[in-house]
Amino acid sequence: MIDKKELLQVIAECENGKPSLANCEKLATFYTIFDHCYPEHEKVQAKESVVRLDNNSDVAQMIDGMESDKAWRIVIELIEAVQVLNPKLYRSFINKLAE
Repeated sequence: MIDKKELLQVIAECENGKPSLANCEKLATFYTIFDHCYPEHEKVQAKESVVRLDNNSDVAQMIDGMESDKAWRIVIELIEAVQVLNPKLYRSFINKLAE
């Protein structure tokens, strides 16, 4: 079983780390693990934040400066569509998140 103190520590490190998509993905995973392993604990609340990306891609430029909860809702909607339309691509994405 994952130690609650260690999990809270990595959550805090992610929250205080450099804002990036990879860091947000890790943070979302850690929140999910925390909620699953410790449902009796008060919910850990993410700080309201704005997405900051230093990337020239069209997507990065569109979401740079967007409120993170709005950006995540859009990304999750897209990923759910990919799950239905292209299960192989979805599985590949999930495997990369698990790395």
